[in-house]
Amino acid sequence: KNHRVYDVIEGKSEALIGARIRSYPDRMRVKVVCMDLSSPYRSLVQRCFPNAKIVADRFHVIKLVLSTFMEFCREMQPEIRWKRHITGSLRTHNANLTSVQRATLKEFLAANPIIESAYNFKEKLCKLLNNKKKTKIQCIPLIRELKKCMDQMRTEATRHFHSLADTLSKWFEPIIRMWRFSKNNGITEGFHRKIKGIQRRGYGYRNFQNYKLRVLVAFRYKVWACPIPAVENGGVFGIRERKKYSIAQ
Repeated sequence: KNHRVYDVIEGKSEALIGARIRSYPDRMRVKVVCMDLSSPYRSLVQRCFPNAKIVADRFHVIKLVLSTFMEFCREMQPEIRWKRHITGSLRTHNANLTSVQRATLKEFLAANPIIESAYNFKEKLCKLLNNKKKTKIQCIPLIRELKKCMDQMRTEATRHFHSLADTLSKWFEPIIRMWRFSKNNGITEGFHRKIKGIQRRGYGYRNFQNYKLRVLVAFRYKVWACPIPAVENGGVFGIRERKKYSIAQ
């Protein structure tokens, strides 16, 4: 809500992060936790924030769909690995293609009907997952459509899409909550980029406390006033891990 870093934790093990999060006051009042598709962190969130709803981060869900599709394309046509004008067009949403990209893609798909079928399915699935701010009633047909897509991946597609269907099934509830909630991990990813800049400018830090203070000050956190970060009522908690440090937003 306030777009600030609450804490920086040394290490990324479940035990270490869990112990630190349990020390936060008012953690029981957190209502929403937005996260990527990490099963270990999901179990951690369920234990530490029992009253919160887990919402999958839309960016990571779409990224999983695109990576699965591109892996399939590279297996069908290995030579496209060195043709960035084609791979770029395949990744880009159809509505965002330029006239040149659209012509390139049309020519490529005409010569590869199997990839064309997978491309059309990818576009359909991404469009479905990109729905936002829907009511409970509006989500019912979307849920049915998503289940239909998952069944289609299991029965009609290759092994790549079988794995995708399994992942979507494991994360089904957090994924369908994306349609109800507008929350995402965008601000956390932005924090992460800025923190990496701090690490590069300092050529790394041996002293973790020095590193932590620099991060907190960079995000205008009053470190002298709040030794233990408080989670606001109804706040959103995002978890992001990088190398040997974890940040909580």
